[in-house]
Amino acid sequence: MEFSIVNNNEKAVLLLHGLTGTPLELRWVARDFSKENYDVYFPILPGHCSSLEEIKNIKWQDLYRFTKDYYLSLKAKYKHVFVGGLCVGGMLSLILAMDFPDIDAVASWSPAMGIDGWAIPWYRFLLPFVLHSPLKHLYYWKESDPYGIKNEFMRRKIRQMMERDENFGAYDKIPATTIL
Repeated sequence: MEFSIVNNNEKAVLLLHGLTGTPLELRWVARDFSKENYDVYFPILPGHCSSLEEIKNIKWQDLYRFTKDYYLSLKAKYKHVFVGGLCVGGMLSLILAMDFPDIDAVASWSPAMGIDGWAIPWYRFLLPFVLHSPLKHLYYWKESDPYGIKNEFMRRKIRQMMERDENFGAYDKIPATTIL
């Protein structure tokens, strides 16, 4: 499933949401690009907007494969393709740009560069033991303000959305299995 705003021109923007998030996290960015006459696509990443059980089986490679395939489908239709994302979506955008230098531009808001967010507990030094044992199927990180987003503008937008309960299917916790 995808969300899109199509103006029928030569420029497309692919926007990728964050881990456990939804495409609607970026709807205000999509609107701004649309006002500038870009065709904007913001799809649901695999395992998202359904159930925690489904996302537990998703690896970053699945997310990247989806991103790459989506980009290639846009590249076949558009003269110019721009890519951007929030958190994990931002990281996927950067990896995609490394693999496809013909991408016209990349925007990456609060890219996930490592497991160092505010939601990670003090006992994170035990994380390798959890991730490489059956415990990985039982452990979750609770999502809460500031949602691991260090950019104040983005954090404020997400906070407002969550306060209005406009998360539209975002999960309130992150399964440990998704970061492997």
